[in-house]
Amino acid sequence: MKKRLFIFIASLLAVPVLTVGMVSAQRIDRVLPPQSCQTTTSSGTSSCPPEVNKIKLRCVVAQTRLKLLAVRITTVKTTRTQLYNNLIDKLTALSTKLQTAGLDVTTLNTQITALQSKVTTFNTNLTNYKQAVADLATMDCKSDPTAFKASLETARSLRLTLFTSGQEIRTYLKETIRPTLQTLKTQLEAKSSSPSQ
Repeated sequence: MKKRLFIFIASLLAVPVLTVGMVSAQRIDRVLPPQSCQTTTSSGTSSCPPEVNKIKLRCVVAQTRLKLLAVRITTVKTTRTQLYNNLIDKLTALSTKLQTAGLDVTTLNTQITALQSKVTTFNTNLTNYKQAVADLATMDCKSDPTAFKASLETARSLRLTLFTSGQEIRTYLKETIRPTLQTLKTQLEAKSSSPSQ
């Protein structure tokens, strides 16, 4: 009896999962047609596929949100650029002080240079993402919904690239620069606690 009940419940739970899986697989396989579809035909109906009509209906609202996103991106660009520049300046000043104290800071200087490269990549990715969002916000999406969707997909991939480059900076700071700073701190403490000759 328990076995039958278990099989019945399992089959009830499996049906929605399989259905959703098939529906999402169908959505992935669909490709939007070129913009040759007409919004209205002589009979008053649309010859465009439902996906194109859906994009046409929703794109104006999406563009309003994209304009707000563009403002937030500008703020993020200002704060992140300032934050990373201050961090690099402080690390460079620390490197100079540690070198004056007689420690070997070549590893730290190399890591600061690598960090600068990562920050430059992040800033480039942020600029590209900001431009893509600004272009989307001003695009005439109702007349060319296929191009709007393609631009939206491009902006999404740029956002993912931007997120990845930000993660790389955080990981590099945590896993590379922090241990180097801790090693230099230990060396400085050992040097200052040893008796002078």
